[in-house]
Amino acid sequence: MMVKYLYPFIFLLTCNLYSQIQIIGQVKNYINDTPIINAEVFIDNDLITYSDSKGFFELYLDSRNFNLKLKHISYENLSKYFSNVNDTLILFLNPKNFELETITVSTNKFEKKIEDLSISLDVIKGNYIYNQHNYNIENSISQAPSVNIIDGQINIRGGSGWSYGAGSRVLVLLDGISIINSVTGAVQWELIPAENIERIEIIKGASSVIFGSSALNGIVNIISKKSTEIPKTNFSSYYGQYSKAKRNSLNWWKDYVDNPKQYGFNFNHSSKIKGFYYNFGLQFHKDFGYMGLISTNIDTSLNIHHLGEERLRIYFNLEHKSKKNPNINFELKSSFMDFQEEDGFLYKSNINGYSPFSNENYSTFQSREINLAPKFEYSNSERDIKLSISSRFLNTNFEPNSKDKINNYSTIYSEYLIQKFLKNATLNIGLNYNHIIGISNSFTNNKFGNNYSFFSQYDKNIGRIKFNLGMRYEEYNIGKKYGKPVLRSGLNYSFNEKNFFRASIGQGYRFPSLFELYYQRDAGQISIFSNEDLKSESGYSAELGYKYKIQKKNSITYLDLCIYQMRYYDMIELSFGLWGDSTRLNPLGIGLKPINIGDTKISGFDFSVNSNFKFDNINFTTRLSYTYSLPKSVNPNYVYGNFNDRLESLVENLLSDGNIPSSITSIIPQLARSELSYFSTSSNPNNNILKYRYNHLAKLDFEINYKKLTIGTHMRYNSFMKNIDWLFESGAFNSEILDIFTLANANIEDMGIKLSRKKFKRGDFFINFRLYYHFLENYSIQILVENILNREYQLRPGSIGAPRFYSLRISGDF
Repeated sequence: MMVKYLYPFIFLLTCNLYSQIQIIGQVKNYINDTPIINAEVFIDNDLITYSDSKGFFELYLDSRNFNLKLKHISYENLSKYFSNVNDTLILFLNPKNFELETITVSTNKFEKKIEDLSISLDVIKGNYIYNQHNYNIENSISQAPSVNIIDGQINIRGGSGWSYGAGSRVLVLLDGISIINSVTGAVQWELIPAENIERIEIIKGASSVIFGSSALNGIVNIISKKSTEIPKTNFSSYYGQYSKAKRNSLNWWKDYVDNPKQYGFNFNHSSKIKGFYYNFGLQFHKDFGYMGLISTNIDTSLNIHHLGEERLRIYFNLEHKSKKNPNINFELKSSFMDFQEEDGFLYKSNINGYSPFSNENYSTFQSREINLAPKFEYSNSERDIKLSISSRFLNTNFEPNSKDKINNYSTIYSEYLIQKFLKNATLNIGLNYNHIIGISNSFTNNKFGNNYSFFSQYDKNIGRIKFNLGMRYEEYNIGKKYGKPVLRSGLNYSFNEKNFFRASIGQGYRFPSLFELYYQRDAGQISIFSNEDLKSESGYSAELGYKYKIQKKNSITYLDLCIYQMRYYDMIELSFGLWGDSTRLNPLGIGLKPINIGDTKISGFDFSVNSNFKFDNINFTTRLSYTYSLPKSVNPNYVYGNFNDRLESLVENLLSDGNIPSSITSIIPQLARSELSYFSTSSNPNNNILKYRYNHLAKLDFEINYKKLTIGTHMRYNSFMKNIDWLFESGAFNSEILDIFTLANANIEDMGIKLSRKKFKRGDFFINFRLYYHFLENYSIQILVENILNREYQLRPGSIGAPRFYSLRISGDF
């Protein structure tokens, strides 16, 4: 009976459809006449549809007269009024000049405008890196908003502190594939050709759905330059020198040698031969280092020990585009490095802050590293599908010249990705397989591991709303199995062309590295211990953000405000304790051991202003950022470990030797703090602040370019590191403190760490300056001054930052 009542409505709907006018159009590239996919089609500022795989779209309108607007991420907007349209519209768009616009690829594995993202992201462009010291990519990345790097370990928004030798919670990619050594868990910074970088994209927050383990705190994707048809050659040579520190006792070299120096050169060339695009480069870098010591031989002659680094790096990249089938693309990216570094770990004392505490027993690392990354891509525009197969072979040999020691680690990464481009959506489906090989006589036996994962993400545009949903399941098998499913979702809403709101929540995880599980070594009088009982750490990151875009003919400004919260479960951090047996250098067996410390929560907000202005021959760029972070322990009384068995053995030895009276044995566990919790291991447990973090981090970078001259400066302030491991302020390193270590006469070294930290309670502030001048058409000169005020600052307890550093670089481009 109800059906007959529907007939009038069906009839009216049919009449309305037939009364509307069908308009057909096609969108093409003005330069090469090729169709443009996924162009947004607006009528009177309302988004109606998108162009298909052949650039076509259909409209059903009430009139043949209308206002039409076309938008696309890679092309200039087109607005036009049409009247009395009867034929198919052929519309051409001009490719954009991307000098002002910021385009990203990391969050979704395809291009998007930065204002259309659902998660916070920052971009460092290649020119900025080139105007820095391009032999060290860490320096450039550490200047990005919310980012801090200590001893090569990167954290974003306080997602991790200082954890010497622990795995990274930030996944670092080179062209979309991990450059983290899965065995050590460390980023292979030195292997990255810093002189061949197009841009760097930094994602803040958990990104494990797309990228997997280690993306718990964020992503850094380093994107290499592409070769061009026109041959290009660049060479540069540089020389730098450290100043003397203001505090004279730090300058261990002052009476014997000149100020420590560094020097090196870069060479790279790119071109095309038939269908093959290639580029290759060579870098040599020698840094004597500002840390070191003078030792005396038996014959009273002196040995001068510089704790620096030396490396030789070669890279070669090849890309082939098939003429017979232009939809097929093949790439091979490779690099090789010979590297040597000396590491003092901790300073000798606050007075001798540029000398290692272990004297000539400092650690020396030598490695030979190989990176091979082939990639195959196939695109089918008729079916709107793109297939890519990517892989990376990463090998690190830490004892390349030794006949007795073996420390050889390899990782094979592979990813299979299918992208389906729909009318107003994109679907990513992928598989990962990673194989890990650890061959070392520091392990009880050779270690092997496998890692499998499946992931999928769906991105959809509905009018002003852009949202995504993703999931991933990953399993890690390295002696025992770890498995983890994770989800993420995000939303971006554009109120208009200036105002954008975003929200996202994503889960993340990190599996322990082989080093954390099985590897042990001595760093002078302190040991780094392993822990086979480690559990994987997991968590989530959520944020709400607002971006305001101001764009005019010659300028663009982004204002961004974001509030965030990160929650971690079974967080892994290194804890000091009496973990091991006595050794010649380490009689107490004292050291650092990775432990699951329980649940933590990090809340805060970011604010940033990025601007780029062009006026005639003047180009002005500025980047201002401020991050407030409140990292807290959720269960500060939770006891997550102890070293009672080692303490009992120590007490028995002390009693038998008569070093302590038996009357105080009952209070020794309290003095030694052998029951490990947040409270017992913290130097300042007030307010439950996590260790090795800053509450405040502010940065300002501005650069002005006029014709051939570029001048820039970078300023940074971080607040005081309120909480560290209690052991650093105990009698083990401070002779004025009465505790188990002074009772046992086991003061490792009177470093004065507790007293030295009092000087830095206002935090650290320093300024860098750079100048770049182009001359004689093909040549340029660069002057760089780091820490221009020559301020003394602490990187972490037991480590003082470098004094003022001057550098001069001369380059040629042909």
